[in-house]
Amino acid sequence: RQLFNSKLFARWMLFGVVQGSIAWAVPFAMIGTYDYDKTQPGQFWVCSAAAFTVINVIVWVKLMLYCESPLALTTIVPTVGVFLCYIMALACLGYTPPGKSFQPSMWHVPGNVFGKTENLVAIAAASAAALLLDVVVLLLSFFVWPSELSRAKRGR
Repeated sequence: RQLFNSKLFARWMLFGVVQGSIAWAVPFAMIGTYDYDKTQPGQFWVCSAAAFTVINVIVWVKLMLYCESPLALTTIVPTVGVFLCYIMALACLGYTPPGKSFQPSMWHVPGNVFGKTENLVAIAAASAAALLLDVVVLLLSFFVWPSELSRAKRGR
C-alpha cells in the first residue's frame, strides 16, 4: 500500500496530463502552425513529430530518474537501444515506400524535425519543462520527505 495507493496514482495521472499538455503545446508554440492537411507533409506534421519525440523523451528520462540505479549500464544501454529503435521507426515512416503507404503525410518529416535548430530547441525546452515536475518531486522526496527505504540507505 505504501508503494502504490490512490494518492500516488492520482499524482501520476495529474503529471501525465500536465506533461502531455506541455509536450504538445510547447513544440506547436515554438515551431508554430495549426494548419492541418492530412494528405501532405507540412509544418503541422513536423510539430506533431516533435511533440511525439518529446513524449518519448519524457518517458525515457522518467524511467531513468525513478530507476534505482539510473547511471548503471543496465539502465543506460536499454535506453540508448530504445532511442535507436525510435530513430529507426521514424526513418522507416519517413523514407521508405511502406512508410509512405502507411502515412504519406510523414514523408521526409523526420529530417525536417531533426534538421532544424529551432525544432531541436523546442524538443529540449518542452522536455525540460515537462520533466521539471518530476525533478522537483524527487528532490523534495529525497531531502524533505525521504521514504523509510531512503532513510535506511543513508543510515538515518
